[in-house]
Amino acid sequence: MPKHYLTNPKYTNRVALLTGFFQTSSSSSVMEHEKNLRNRYEVLSKEKLDRMSKLKHLVNIDRELSTRLKVTPLEVSSESVPSSSQLDLFKARIEERKQEMV
Repeated sequence: MPKHYLTNPKYTNRVALLTGFFQTSSSSSVMEHEKNLRNRYEVLSKEKLDRMSKLKHLVNIDRELSTRLKVTPLEVSSESVPSSSQLDLFKARIEERKQEMV
């Protein structure tokens, strides 16, 4: 792994999470570790689907409000999964646009 990933604050938490996640203790078996990985995958997959669904809903609302207000809708990538804070910012922006309609 390149050294800049270890020192860059943007990646430090991710590296720490992955390092801790992939280390196995001597007491756990490979099968237990695989089971834990599969469970983690399921949780993350559900979270991804949930966030993408919320994003799609928010984009539709934003598009409708933008049409009514005759402004450009926000540009949002549909390829990457938004973080919870990004969804919150998008919701706040939609609330601002709803207030403009009043």
